[in-house]
Amino acid sequence: MFISVEGCIGSGKTTVAKLLAAERNLNCILENHKANPFIDKFYSNPSRYALETELAFVLIHYHQVFHKLKQVKNGEYISDFHISKDLLFAKMNLDKKDLIIFKNLYTALTERLPVPDVIVCLQCSDKLLLKRIEGRKRDVETQTTPQYFIKLNRLYKEYFEEIEWPKVLISMDERDFVKDPSCIQRLSREIDEFSRA
Repeated sequence: MFISVEGCIGSGKTTVAKLLAAERNLNCILENHKANPFIDKFYSNPSRYALETELAFVLIHYHQVFHKLKQVKNGEYISDFHISKDLLFAKMNLDKKDLIIFKNLYTALTERLPVPDVIVCLQCSDKLLLKRIEGRKRDVETQTTPQYFIKLNRLYKEYFEEIEWPKVLISMDERDFVKDPSCIQRLSREIDEFSRA
């Protein structure tokens, strides 16, 4: 079983993925955003470095999942991202000409990867999202306007509505996975419902 956890920046993807991996004794793939050599430049000058940033991310994500699949035989694993997020970011950050370049590579890569058996969709209010982003004080994020994250959060909401794979929608305003251990147990049971379907 392949489980992906997705959500806007600051929604809690890594926390939930790690907790779920521990609960279910899963192999875990964590997004390596620091491996992108253009991310700092993108946040300081988005229009100049958007294409390089998005192409690097889709290649990094592909590499992480594709090579993990070779290592995990007949196992269950979880990732705190899904490569489809790269298309969402590309649509937000690229102009039409660069988006065509991106889509050509994205299509070729995704054809070689499995779709998730379940995708866990973490939804946040703008207020909670901005509070979390402000609280973790990451340099690249503090350079960005709140409006960027609000727009991205709206796109994630639309993205979740369009996903056709089995999905579990989670309101992060209503569930605190850090303070309440029963939240991860409940999520694990919800995922099990798909494996029994």
